[in-house]
Amino acid sequence: MMQSELRASLLTVAFVALALSVGAFVGPAVAEQQQSAAPAGDLLNSSDATYPVGFEAGGTYSFGVPGETDQTLGEMVDLDFEGTIYTYDESADEWVQVTGSYEVKAYDAFVVRAEEDTTATITFSPTAPTTQLSSGLNFVAPAAQNTVQSAFTGATPQLSSVRNPATLEAPTVTPGSGDSFDQTTPGSGTTVNPFSGYFVNVDSSGSYSGSAPGQTVGAANAALNVNPGSVFDVEITQANNKSTAGETQTFIAEIENPHSVAFSQPVEFVVGDRVIDTADLTLSAGQSATETFNFDTTGEALGVESVAVRTALGGDTSTSTVNAVRTVSDSGAEPGDTVTVSVTGELDEQKTVILYEEFDRSVTNVGLEDLQINGQQALNKVDVNTGGPDSYTLVLGGVNGGSFNATYKFTLPSSMQTGDTVSLTGNSTMVFQDRGESRTQGNQIAVLGDDTIRAQPQQPTFEVKDLSPTTTSVDKGTLINVSVKVTNVGMQSGSRAVDLTVADSTGQTVLSKTKNPSVASGATETITFRNVDTSPLALGNYEHTVSTATESVNGSLKITGQGTVTGDVTLDAVDPDESVDVTVEVLEAGKTTTVSLDGTTKTSSYTISGLKPGTYTLNASAPNYGTVSAGNVDINVGQSTQQPLSLTRATGTISGTITATTNGSAIAGATAELYPFANDGSGSPAASTTTTASGAYEFADVPVGEHFVAVNASGYVANGTTVSVTENTSSTVPFDLAEPADTNFSVDITGVTNVTAGNQQDITVSIQNNGGAAGTQSIELDYDEGRYSKSKSVSLNPGASTTETFSVDTAGDQPLGLYNVTVESNDDTAADVVQISPERTLNTSQVAPGGSVTVTVEGELGSNTQFTLIETFDPGFASGSLSTFEVGGNLLFPQVKSITGKEVVLVPDGSQGPGTLTIKYQVSVPANATDGDVLGYDASSTLLELDGTALEVKGDSSVTVSAP
Repeated sequence: MMQSELRASLLTVAFVALALSVGAFVGPAVAEQQQSAAPAGDLLNSSDATYPVGFEAGGTYSFGVPGETDQTLGEMVDLDFEGTIYTYDESADEWVQVTGSYEVKAYDAFVVRAEEDTTATITFSPTAPTTQLSSGLNFVAPAAQNTVQSAFTGATPQLSSVRNPATLEAPTVTPGSGDSFDQTTPGSGTTVNPFSGYFVNVDSSGSYSGSAPGQTVGAANAALNVNPGSVFDVEITQANNKSTAGETQTFIAEIENPHSVAFSQPVEFVVGDRVIDTADLTLSAGQSATETFNFDTTGEALGVESVAVRTALGGDTSTSTVNAVRTVSDSGAEPGDTVTVSVTGELDEQKTVILYEEFDRSVTNVGLEDLQINGQQALNKVDVNTGGPDSYTLVLGGVNGGSFNATYKFTLPSSMQTGDTVSLTGNSTMVFQDRGESRTQGNQIAVLGDDTIRAQPQQPTFEVKDLSPTTTSVDKGTLINVSVKVTNVGMQSGSRAVDLTVADSTGQTVLSKTKNPSVASGATETITFRNVDTSPLALGNYEHTVSTATESVNGSLKITGQGTVTGDVTLDAVDPDESVDVTVEVLEAGKTTTVSLDGTTKTSSYTISGLKPGTYTLNASAPNYGTVSAGNVDINVGQSTQQPLSLTRATGTISGTITATTNGSAIAGATAELYPFANDGSGSPAASTTTTASGAYEFADVPVGEHFVAVNASGYVANGTTVSVTENTSSTVPFDLAEPADTNFSVDITGVTNVTAGNQQDITVSIQNNGGAAGTQSIELDYDEGRYSKSKSVSLNPGASTTETFSVDTAGDQPLGLYNVTVESNDDTAADVVQISPERTLNTSQVAPGGSVTVTVEGELGSNTQFTLIETFDPGFASGSLSTFEVGGNLLFPQVKSITGKEVVLVPDGSQGPGTLTIKYQVSVPANATDGDVLGYDASSTLLELDGTALEVKGDSSVTVSAP
C-alpha cells in the first residue's frame, strides 16, 4: 500500500493521562481504555475513530501503538506535562527515557510516569504492517485484542512467553528477569489489549506483523475486537411520543459522563434518519445532564418511526407514533339517525392500510361512503369487511403515499334512549402492513379524536340537576333563593319552561313560579328563582320542586316561626376605670348574650333572636350590679319585642367623725364631700354633708368602688383620703384636722443693676418660706424712702423658695449718686444700695490715625457737691484738651485740670450744683496708629467721685482706628 493510501485509512486513538505522583518506578499497569468522541455514522465504514485511554493517579502505565504511524512522540503526547516516558532498548536490555523527537514505529510500546494531567493522541493504520523482533525480550504492542496466540500469530520466531509488565519495579531491574513479570504463555488463551505494551520473549530474531494484513479500517476494528463505545452514557427517561399530526412530542434524556476526565461531545436527536436537533455538551468527570428534545409532528406521516438520542458512537432509542384523526359529524343524534365518521392522516409510502373500528354497542348500516387519496377517489383499491354490528374494517391494498381520508356511516339503534352513547373503543387501530404480515406484525397506530356519539333529541330538551337548597329550614316570612342547573340536551338551542312549586304535606301546591330560560344546545346554565316570599306559608313541612317537561328535582322545606327580643341595658352608675360585662338571658329558651360597657357609657343595646312564639322571662346580671328580671315578655313570629333592662350598682356606706388633732375634740359644722370613683378629689363632688355636734358625718347608698372623701373646717388644715366601698358594708373613715401652722417668709436682695438716669433698674430678691404652713405674703420694695415703690404677691409651701425681680423705671433727671433700697415681707427686711451713674458719649466709633475724638460726660447734680472726674485711657491717646466744663450751663474753672494721652483729671473750684453736669474734652489719636487698633478706658480706674463717693462712668467705652 502506498504511504498516502496508508494515511488515508489511519485510525486515531486518544489516550488521556491523569495526574500521577512521583515515586519509585513501579511496574506499569495496563492503561484502562476510556471513551472519547468519534465521528458520526457507521464506524465500521469510517476512515478513523477516537479511543481514549486513562491513567489513574499514583501509578505508572504502559501503552502501545497497534499499527503504522508517522507521528513523533512529541506529536503524539503533549510533552509540556511534568513526567517521563520510557521505551525498552532490546539490545542494551534496559529502559531508556525518550523525548518528543522520537520516531514512533508500528507496535512500539512505552511506559509513562506523569506528574500532572496530560493528553496523548495516537494515529495509526490498521493495515497490519511488519516490524522486526530481536532474539530474547521485545517490548511491543499486540495487533489485536484477542488471545495471546491469536494476537501474536504474525510473529515468525517461536514465542516462548508473553508477559505483562505489571510488576516491573524499576528501570535498573533487568526487564523480564526473575519473577518481575506476570507470565502468560502463548497458548494460555489470555486476552491481550492492543493498546498496552507486552514483553515478548522469542527464540530468535525475526519479523512480526499483524494477524490480518491488508484490512480496511472497519475490518481492522472488527479484527481487533475493539468497541470504542460512546464517551457519554445516554438514556431516554421520558417519552411523550404518541400524538396526532401537528402536536409536539417530547423526549427527555439523561446524559452522563462516566469517566474520570471531562469531555465535550455533540448529542444528536434523530427521528428516522433525520437529525432534528443537536446539543453540544461538556461534562466534567461523573457529571450528568438532562436534555429535552421536542419533535413537531406537523406534516408528519402516519405510522411509527424510530427515535434516537445518540452520541457519535452510541445512545438510546425510542419510537415516535403519529396517529390517525377521527372526526364525527355530530356528537349527538336522535335514535335511528345516520352518523358520518371521517378518518384522516398522511401516508408516506406504498403499503397495505387496514382501518379497524370497534363500537361498544351494536349499530346498523355500517358502510364506506367515500375514500380519497390526495383528493382523488380511490374506491378501486378498497376492500370493505363489516365484521358485525359492533365493528368495521376497511382494507386498502398497496396505497400510495398522500393525504388519506376515509369516510364511513352507520345508523344509531332506534332502541337507544336519550343520553345513551355509542363509543369507538380503544381497540380501534390503523395498521400498515407489508406483504405477508399479519395485523399484529404490522406497523400499528391508534385512531384518536372524536369517539362518542350521544343519543339526543333534535328539539330543545332541558334536564335539571343540582337543586339548591335541597333541605332547608327558614322562619316564616324569610325571602329565599332556589336554584337549579339546566342542561339543554337537545340538538337545537331554544327556551323551555322551568317551574318551581311548593306543596304542603297533603300534596297541594301552595306556591308556584315559572321561568322560560333560553339555553344553547349542549350548554348548562344555572337558573335561580330569587326572593321567594315564604310569608303566605303556614308553619310546617313542605316539598319544593323544580321541573321541566321531561324531568324534575325536589327537596324539603320547613317553615318555622321565630321572633326576637331587643332593648337597652342601662347602668345607674359606672366606674370610668372599669369594664362591665352584662349577661342577658332568656330563661325559658336558655339563650344568652353579653353586652360590654367600657366605663365611659352607661347604656348599650342587646338582641336575642331565634325565639319561638311565647311568653318569657329575661334576666340581666353583672358583677357589682346584681340581677334584674323582666317577666311576661311576649315573643311573636317575625316580630322584634322591645324590653329595656336597668341595673343598679350595689352600694355601701361611708361614715366617721372629724376631730381636732391638738386635743381630740369633735369639730362640729365641718364639711365632708364625696368624689365618686376618684382617688385625688378631682372633679365635682357627688354629695356633701356637715358634721353634727359630735363631729359625725355619713354618706349612704354609695356605689361599690373607689371614692375620695375630702373634709375641711374653718381654722383647720383640710384633709382627704381614698375609700373602698364594698356591697352592703359600712366603711368607717375618721379624720383628725390640724390647726394651720404659721408662715415665715425671709427675704434677701441678691442682685442690683447700676444704670444711668432714665433707664430701668432691676433689684433681684430671694424669698423662702421658713414656716410650717403654706401661705401667701406681699413682698414690698422701697426705693430711696418713697421715691419708687413696688410690691409682689408670693405663695410658698413650707420650705419652698423663689426669686423675684423688681424693675424700677428711673427718671431722666434723677441726680447722680447712691440710693437705698429696702425689701420687706411680713417677717423679714433686707436693704442694699443702688447707683445712678454718669453717662459717657463718644462722638464717633471709628477714627482715622491722627484724628480726634470728642468725649462728653453728663449727669444731674442734686445739691452743692464737690466732685472729681478721673478718666484713664487704655492703651492711650496722643494728647487731649478740655472744651466744656459746666454745671447748669455755668462755666466752671477747674481747680485741678490734667488732660494727657493717658488720663483726664478734673476737679472744679469748690462745690457745685444743683444742675446738669456737662464735661467735654478732646483726645487725639496717634498718627502712627494701626488700622483696627482699639483705644478705650480702663474701667477699674475710671470714676466720678461725688463728695467722696465713687460712681461708675457708664456708656461708650472705646473707639476703633480705621485707616482711610
